[in-house]
Amino acid sequence: GWSDEEIQELKERLGSEVGDLDAMRYRRKTYLKTRLLYKNHLDLGLMAMEMPDGSFFPKGFIGLKNVGIVDGLYFGNFHVSLGEGVLFENTDDILSRVYSKAEGLFGDLTTTREFRTQGLGFRLSPSRFRITGFYSRAPKDGIMNRDSTLNLYFTNPLFLRTFRDVFTEEIYGTSFGIDLSNLYHIPFGTYIGLNHMMIYTDKRQRVSPADVEIRFDSEDITDPVYLAPIGGYVKRFEGVYARTGVGNFAMSGEYAVQFNDGVAAGKAYLVKARVQTDNNYIFALFRHYDIGYDNPYARPFMEQKRYDDTPFEKPYRLIDAVYTDVVNLPSPKPEEGLYLETRYRFNRYFTITRAYIDMWKNLSFNLPNKRIQAEIEYRPVFPVRIRLKHKYQAKYRGRATEPTQSVTNETTFRIYALLTDYDYLDFRLRYGWVKLASSETYTQNIVIDGGYASLSFEHRFSDRFSIYSGAAIWTTNGMSQWIFEDTGIDFLYGDGRKMYVSFIDRVSDNLFVRLKFRVKKEVYQHTGLDLSGGEYHYEGEPASTIPGFNDEKTSYTGNLQIVWWW
Repeated sequence: GWSDEEIQELKERLGSEVGDLDAMRYRRKTYLKTRLLYKNHLDLGLMAMEMPDGSFFPKGFIGLKNVGIVDGLYFGNFHVSLGEGVLFENTDDILSRVYSKAEGLFGDLTTTREFRTQGLGFRLSPSRFRITGFYSRAPKDGIMNRDSTLNLYFTNPLFLRTFRDVFTEEIYGTSFGIDLSNLYHIPFGTYIGLNHMMIYTDKRQRVSPADVEIRFDSEDITDPVYLAPIGGYVKRFEGVYARTGVGNFAMSGEYAVQFNDGVAAGKAYLVKARVQTDNNYIFALFRHYDIGYDNPYARPFMEQKRYDDTPFEKPYRLIDAVYTDVVNLPSPKPEEGLYLETRYRFNRYFTITRAYIDMWKNLSFNLPNKRIQAEIEYRPVFPVRIRLKHKYQAKYRGRATEPTQSVTNETTFRIYALLTDYDYLDFRLRYGWVKLASSETYTQNIVIDGGYASLSFEHRFSDRFSIYSGAAIWTTNGMSQWIFEDTGIDFLYGDGRKMYVSFIDRVSDNLFVRLKFRVKKEVYQHTGLDLSGGEYHYEGEPASTIPGFNDEKTSYTGNLQIVWWW
């Protein structure tokens, strides 16, 4: 249990976090970046990103590239990607179902902070050999236990002092490979490499549910994803990567094994293949990631991040609500599955633009899941394209007693056209619904749904100046939506509407300006409170039940982006 002294320290810490959050309420966000590349040899970069507390987080590098056998030599912050990402790729985020990697060593000015590398990296290419090495030493954010051991890495998006720079991490990594192309009739593109990495932390890592969760509530943290990893100071990884191709067929794969303080912890492997013809391609990928393979720098193909669908998604079950950001850790959930994808062009009118099926198991509970998506395009005349897309997903969530399943369906209709050389019109209509598992507590609203309608238009006055605008309306009965907006993605909650307009001007060959305005109104409906049996009520005698009500919010946003090359 917790001692009185430990409880008092926790109360003081939570009070300090609340104070820090209150001070961040009206903070701006500034991102400054500059880069200089001289004759494709000397590479310099500097970045400063304003954090929520008003301080600036710096990154920078000095590099040499494309000089003799030196493909790259970097001091400072750099990005490394090996093979299929099973063993190493240092980034703070990754999207699901990404199977193409930009392998190599690069200077890093991205917003990656927790999983940044900071030190020395090099990549050499003497003859057929490819040699990569790197060393990094950097302070990291984390969740600490009461005994000063490390519980978990933590991305700490709010930049709270409680979690900032609480441990130091050192990484040693090497990769030695050989290109076997056309050697004794070996197919062009054949390559094999051996990878090695060591991670040292100055704090011993130890999972401790008692330090993160509220004990004895309706759900304890019993997920093997959290409980299975073996603790320690040192993680060692050994791996192999290979690829080859013959004609229109290509294949590659990677295997890695992990040791914690010299004890075998788990393995991971991935194999993928692709065949392509004039009118279609077929892609297949099989992967397996053990429960004990908790490599914090693994970024392979995945359906889910490691802590998705765990109690960490519920801030009210945690001692500190901000611990829920653990779900953003970008390593993969233990899974085994087969992914198949294709595209087929029947003729100039009809094309299956993309269709895939993913059948995988959550190895923590050995539960089967599947996801199917397909989109067909009809092109009646040259400028007009009509697309219909449907997604189906059936996914289990492991629980201590009995797993629950949710079934998702989502349909999108889209029509877009290049009206002239300068005008673009896009209309989208989406509707989705999710069937949830019922329980003794929640017997109503086991189906949630939502959808939106959007219209966007771009007019190019010239090759340099254009206006891009759009509008959308939506309703979400518990199922939030996402929508493309100009250069990014916007998430839609509740019911609402929005409009935006962007002015885009390529002032010169060296200067680009984007000015954007947006107004967005959201209405959140709070219903069902009167069904709680009096749990939610106004104070006083006699207690009166709280009826449903609406919460409305209108936001006005302006954004100015200036990009200058020299």
